[in-house]
Amino acid sequence: MVYHMPECRDFSSFLLSAELSDVTIQYEDGLLPVHKIILAQASEYFKTLLTGPFAEAGQRIVELIDDPPMAIEGMIAWIYGMQFNPRDRYNKYIENFHFVTSDETGVEFVKYQVDLFFTAEKYLLSRLATSVEGYFFHMLLDVSRQVEFLHVIAKHVYIARAEEAVALRVHVANAYLERIRSIKDTEELKQLLLDIPELAFDIIRAGATLPAAEEEDDKPRKVSSGSGAFPPLPRSR
Repeated sequence: MVYHMPECRDFSSFLLSAELSDVTIQYEDGLLPVHKIILAQASEYFKTLLTGPFAEAGQRIVELIDDPPMAIEGMIAWIYGMQFNPRDRYNKYIENFHFVTSDETGVEFVKYQVDLFFTAEKYLLSRLATSVEGYFFHMLLDVSRQVEFLHVIAKHVYIARAEEAVALRVHVANAYLERIRSIKDTEELKQLLLDIPELAFDIIRAGATLPAAEEEDDKPRKVSSGSGAFPPLPRSR
């Protein structure tokens, strides 16, 4: 499956290049040579950082050591007009975002997308965050053909990234609604919902918003997330 992403300026020839580099990003996996003007044009966060006291002090190292390393590489690659994935690392950005994975299941790639989403939000790359969220539900449907893989993603969103990925929870809940009748191991699902009560509540909330006609017609169950927040529950009478 191919997902289309917004057009991004192409600075790909400068990605990972020390040529004209005037600052270095230090992250968990090492060092990335980058260019102030490219980072500043992409993000107000970096613009403020690189033109404020940081620049006045003549510093050349930006520490991003608290963020997931693959997400940092993905963010920088996107800024430079490239795409990043855990398998092929860096590919030329050609306006298409290919659903490539580091494993046959796709689980690790989707987990990486979760990390990329909240990293993009943190560094004020709203177009990147919006793009990831916009495709996230469809990525979940690809993965959730094997429901046990969906369980892994649910744990990553609700437990590992409990504070950072709240906006993605609605998509996980909707993916469970899509697959609910194909889930055969109900004991595993019951245990998952006991471990993550927020997921159980979110599935109920998402299901409660379904139009009656949709349920009667037995159509696939999906609720649009809008900004990522759940719509209010209907008032009981």
